[in-house]
Amino acid sequence: MKVIIIILIGVLFFCCSPKPGDKPPYDTSGFNEAALSGIDSLFNFYTQSKKIPGGVALVARKGKVIYHKAFGRSDIEADKAQKTDDIFRIASMTKPITAVAAMMLYDEGKFSLDDPIEKFIPDFADMQILDSINLTDSTFTAHRATNKITVRHLFTHSSGIGYGFQDEKLMALYEKAGITEGVSTF
Repeated sequence: MKVIIIILIGVLFFCCSPKPGDKPPYDTSGFNEAALSGIDSLFNFYTQSKKIPGGVALVARKGKVIYHKAFGRSDIEADKAQKTDDIFRIASMTKPITAVAAMMLYDEGKFSLDDPIEKFIPDFADMQILDSINLTDSTFTAHRATNKITVRHLFTHSSGIGYGFQDEKLMALYEKAGITEGVSTF
């Protein structure tokens, strides 16, 4: 995962950087062709050295796709080539994308980091803290939280909302409520 993040950061930095002397807004045709071809080198190195089985790179700016290629294998055992339209489970990689979008709204003054999330999602009002659970019937006891979950808590992963795969008691409650984490299946 770290390798993919580093590759993506490198792609964005080298391909989207302005040419010397450019001033915002940057010309969408100002991509560095050598840097774009460097994407090929990076992915070829990582797939050939078996550090990753395969991957897809896409660089776009202002709605225009500048570069889109697939590398390596999507299924090693079946020797299936990676395709540009293959679907990836990106799991927690949505967090930085969402954080950037949210911070753009923050910069526009649309919310405060200390706003309670119930302001945006009313179901988060009157949160409770789990005390105990009976795993045979998934009945539970809880007490009311004294503090509200804020946007800041979400950004710093300190909201107290847990993952079911980390706690069988919590998973039992999630299953009873029909809540999926997107990773586990039930």
